[in-house]
Amino acid sequence: MSKFRKNNTKKALLFTLAFAVIIAGALAVTLLTDWNPLGNLVGPTQEDPGKTEPENPQPDNMVDVEPNDPDPELPVTFNIPDRMRAVTILPGEDYLTEKNEAADSVKKEIDAALDAAKDLGMNTVLVGTSTEDFAAYESLTRPTANAVFDPLDYLFAGARSRGMYVYCFYDLKATYDGAKLVTYPRFDTALMNGIEKELGAFLEKYSPDGLFFTNYDFPESDTAFADYMNCGGGMSYQDYLDGASRQVVELASSLVRKKAPGVQVGLVTEPQWATTKENEAGQNTLDPYSMLTDGHCDAKAMIEDKLVDMIAVKAFGSLTDGKIPFERIVKWWSELAAANEVRMYAIHAADRMANSSYTGWGSSDQMTKQAITLESYKGCGGSVFYGLASMKADPAGSVTLLKKYFRNEVNTDYIMTELSISVPAKLTYSTYEPTVLFRGASDPTNPVTVNGTEIKTDANGYFSQSYNLKPGLNTFTIVHKDKTLVYKITRNVKIFQSVAPTGTLTVDGNTDITLTAMAYEDAKITAVVNGQTVTLTRDNSEDDNTDKDSFYVKYTGTYRTPAASGSVKNLGNITFKGSWEGIDENEAGASIKVNKITEVGSGSPIVVTASQAETFPTSTLDDLSDGSYYPLPKGALDYTVGDMIVFTSGSSTYRYYKLASGLRVYAGDISTSSQQVQDVVVNGMSITANASTTTVALNMSQPTSYSVSYSNGGISFTFNYLKSACGNLSSLTKNPIFSSATWSGDTLTLRFRKTNGMCGYTASYNGNTLSLQFNNPPSSIAGARIVIDPGHGGTDVGALGFYPGKHEDYVNRQIATELAAILRNRGASVLLIDTSGSAKVVLQTRVAQASAFKPQIFLSVHSNSATNSSARGSEAYYFYDFSQQFCSYINSALYNAMGNYNRGAKYGLYYVTRTTQYTSVLAECGFMSNESEYVQLLQNYSQIASSLANGIGNYINSIYSGYTATGTETVGKVSQVPVKGVTLDKTTLELTAGATGQLVAKLNPEDATDQSVTWSSSNNGVVTVDQNGSLKAVAAGTATIIVKTTDGGYAATCKVTVKPVAVTEVRLDQISLTMKVGDMLVLNATVLPENVTDKTVTWSSSNPAAVKVENGKLTALAEGNATITAKCGEKSAFCTVTVQKAEVLAESVTLDQTTMELTVNGTGKLTATVKPDETTVKTIQWSSSDETVATVGADGTVTALKEGTAVITAKCGEKSAECTVTVKAEAVMPTSITMEPTKLSLTVGQTHALNATVLPENATDKTVTWSSDAPSIVDVAADGTVTAKSGRDSKHYREDGQWFGCDLYRYGNGGRRIKLTKIKSGRPE
Repeated sequence: MSKFRKNNTKKALLFTLAFAVIIAGALAVTLLTDWNPLGNLVGPTQEDPGKTEPENPQPDNMVDVEPNDPDPELPVTFNIPDRMRAVTILPGEDYLTEKNEAADSVKKEIDAALDAAKDLGMNTVLVGTSTEDFAAYESLTRPTANAVFDPLDYLFAGARSRGMYVYCFYDLKATYDGAKLVTYPRFDTALMNGIEKELGAFLEKYSPDGLFFTNYDFPESDTAFADYMNCGGGMSYQDYLDGASRQVVELASSLVRKKAPGVQVGLVTEPQWATTKENEAGQNTLDPYSMLTDGHCDAKAMIEDKLVDMIAVKAFGSLTDGKIPFERIVKWWSELAAANEVRMYAIHAADRMANSSYTGWGSSDQMTKQAITLESYKGCGGSVFYGLASMKADPAGSVTLLKKYFRNEVNTDYIMTELSISVPAKLTYSTYEPTVLFRGASDPTNPVTVNGTEIKTDANGYFSQSYNLKPGLNTFTIVHKDKTLVYKITRNVKIFQSVAPTGTLTVDGNTDITLTAMAYEDAKITAVVNGQTVTLTRDNSEDDNTDKDSFYVKYTGTYRTPAASGSVKNLGNITFKGSWEGIDENEAGASIKVNKITEVGSGSPIVVTASQAETFPTSTLDDLSDGSYYPLPKGALDYTVGDMIVFTSGSSTYRYYKLASGLRVYAGDISTSSQQVQDVVVNGMSITANASTTTVALNMSQPTSYSVSYSNGGISFTFNYLKSACGNLSSLTKNPIFSSATWSGDTLTLRFRKTNGMCGYTASYNGNTLSLQFNNPPSSIAGARIVIDPGHGGTDVGALGFYPGKHEDYVNRQIATELAAILRNRGASVLLIDTSGSAKVVLQTRVAQASAFKPQIFLSVHSNSATNSSARGSEAYYFYDFSQQFCSYINSALYNAMGNYNRGAKYGLYYVTRTTQYTSVLAECGFMSNESEYVQLLQNYSQIASSLANGIGNYINSIYSGYTATGTETVGKVSQVPVKGVTLDKTTLELTAGATGQLVAKLNPEDATDQSVTWSSSNNGVVTVDQNGSLKAVAAGTATIIVKTTDGGYAATCKVTVKPVAVTEVRLDQISLTMKVGDMLVLNATVLPENVTDKTVTWSSSNPAAVKVENGKLTALAEGNATITAKCGEKSAFCTVTVQKAEVLAESVTLDQTTMELTVNGTGKLTATVKPDETTVKTIQWSSSDETVATVGADGTVTALKEGTAVITAKCGEKSAECTVTVKAEAVMPTSITMEPTKLSLTVGQTHALNATVLPENATDKTVTWSSDAPSIVDVAADGTVTAKSGRDSKHYREDGQWFGCDLYRYGNGGRRIKLTKIKSGRPE
């Protein structure tokens, strides 16, 4: 049972005692003056005898509480919606809209409002109970709208019959001043008595599910101190101000708990209780009004003291509001509510929907975003949408979207998406690219336009759109919802991006030189060398340098140098020629020299000095690694042939030597040797297998070079300069990998027990002994050693995705992290390369970390990209043939997970795959540039990881022979090599808490027979170590890691220091902003990683005269620029602030007319004046309260449509003025007038009444005005009575040959001459 009601604490006791003194003094004043503004009001004089209390609907959430009631045994049940969706229904706006409105009309309004609320998807109505003029219920002290009909009772019953909850607003300080309802101006006994009387009567009559009290704060007024003195003192003035609101709420709350214990008590709060500057427990907001300091209302304390069961917070700011951002308001209040078991509801400003004059409200999805945001806050119980009329209006489809959200018909991730463009990365730049690709994310429920034309987005809102760039400036304006991005791209034409080789190229004769050009797609590329033209063709091969988001493509061709002669040949420069769309361009390549002919054996003896020397074929010249050529170990002997070969590509120059054995090596990997290799003898061979490795040791007379060939049945080593070899091991019985080791001439072949049953080896010379150490295939994932490498990371985000922050590095890391977890759960030892930091993890570091881990399997996880958004599918790359089978399994696993196009298992030149130590593959899971695959990569990473884990398992099963016997088998002359010592690659090491590390033990000698060691830590509470030397930092401190050899018991140590977690990054929620003088905004800093030991942030401003900063709160002081720095540890983040002249807000708006009368279809013009004159924005927003009666244009022109009344409002900022327009029926003009009699003779002094008839009968104005043009002869009165004054004719004129006498009279706004008397022919005398 939730205890929402608890006994009040003693916290308020002193206030209560002190206020008793004040109230007693106030009572004396009241008795003396005999004046009670709350008690002298006339309410309804009778009750409805037929009225019955409506029954509550069956609640979907019934909460038992413990009431503050004399009978503690009486249980109380609250009716609470699981998730409130309420709309306000307000008197004067939604019902009771006319004075003296008939009951039937009011009922229709109420029914229409309730039906509309239901249609909006609401489960609750929040009913207003009064207006400025009347109470909407049967009141004792406030005038009511209807003496015989109770609208509130009818509304309650109607809502509950529709299955809706009913809550009410209740104004605690409303009082009637004889003309209208106003706020009672002071705190005294009269106020308290009035509340007790009015609220008590309300509770006896009505039973809403909850009451939200409004108007309970006490802002300090001009008369506040006098009021305090009139109350008789008894406490300090400040305590009087601060305690009044609490006393009012305590009284009201106690009345509800006593008279209606099943009704929840609530408060409507302002957005801001207090700022952090006003109170350390306050909010990081900047509203001008604080409840605590301005309203003297400690709503926080009332909540903590359980005076209320719920609160409704005026969260009127948008999510991006600079002063009262919605989420920040909701977060503070909801956390307060949750901590005190009080329900919190957010009141949304529905009247601001799709209104760009309010910050952040211009987009139609703002309201829905707010509703979604509330879901993440525990203390928030739902929403109140303020303004049924605004909700019904559905501006720009805002409410339609909200209803879809209520019905779970939209993806909330889409709604929260703003326009974000990942490609291009800059708004303004210059490029040689012929095309620009816009790749980004949007809300799929709203259009994206580029230069006014809507572009296609997929169901998730992702888009990829290319445009050709014309030479010069190209401008693209991209609009989505209320966000606009303008790109200014200057295109320069250059067919060639790069060519190779360049510089000076020194080669041998009959060498194939690879010519490479990066050039525009569809260009025609040739190269001229030594008078010969070579046509270059498209080359789709990829390596680590391939830029998949560029429209430049690779072209290659081959030129073979002429045969060498007795002297150096200078072939001149390579000239690359390009032609594209009528433009021709040349690019200079390398200058080629062909070395003079060299006889074999004329070179120098050399020794390999690199740990592993990469080898290349001698028949070609480029720097492309070749998977058919395996590295040579340090110590191998050979001879050079000819002079140094030089090859330049871009800014890199490579130098090589050819070896007599037919290999090409880097010049830096060898050095001259005094030892000449010849007549090498293999004296003996031993093959030793243990649980994890198999070592083939060859006891040789000299460490010679060799070449390697691989087939699915075995691996062969062909030794150079070999004279003889030892015997064979034709049938191995103690080895899980090999079934035999046999010689054929100078070639040793190791035959696999199972096809392709090898997962990497290393080679090393120790003196004259060659050790080939192979990884034994694991029996299953359990026990396997696997490295998972998430591609890219740190400053290298890889291929750009559609959504901000969700680029390739993010996708790769998600998949890799999940994959590592799955493999660990299946029993594997896994090294996950850490790419989560801010620094780029270079390829060499990745390989070094992997090599130190000594894995059997390495998988690098990547995602693909292309300029063509339709490119799709998954693929995988291998380098050495022994990894091809693993590559096939990984490629199949990706296809199974993605269900897309299978691009195959491919040979590739990626650096991380170019090692023989383990099986290694680079996987391209799908295309970041393809909208649908991008969604799969983001949403289905667990499925992809699971499928990859299965692929790894299937590969292991395919190479595991099931043969488990181990031991040593020998032939010829071999000897056991004892261990003579051990060293570690590090003697000291620093780690941060939570990080991992790796130590590598090196035995002396390296080819010692027994390679086994044990690892231990002196303090597992600081750092742990497994039996492969992998470290895990646990907590700050120091520990010693010890490695010990099994043979001889030799030991080595490393002191590990674990440091607290350091700051890797500081982020600000804004990196640039514009303020106006006097503005205050708050910047929020995020310190990463989340487990940083010290997150203290220091703030500074480069120009404090312009912008002051205190704990992230910015105050704009003067025009200018400033850089705000947030620093934590050694990391900083920056925000550039531009301060502009202060905005002058409108202080008043006036209209040239406050009333206007028009007829139907008539027009009138209103002119608005905004003061002061220097107001920054004087734009007037015109609106009509009833557009069916009259509309108003942007220039203030009012057009009347039908009879009725409408209020025209002119608004500028927060100020407005109104004009009441009365529309009457269209005027009907008279068409004719007749008079009776038409002839009249009078004697002097005689009178006669004339009658005028105006047609048509429905003429709007039938008023007749009478006049005589000779009043001295005949006078006519206002009623048409004619009086003869003299005997002369009144007036004569001739028409059609006859003379007439006549009078004049007028009607309406016009006049007509009427013939009265026909006179005999001829002119009268």
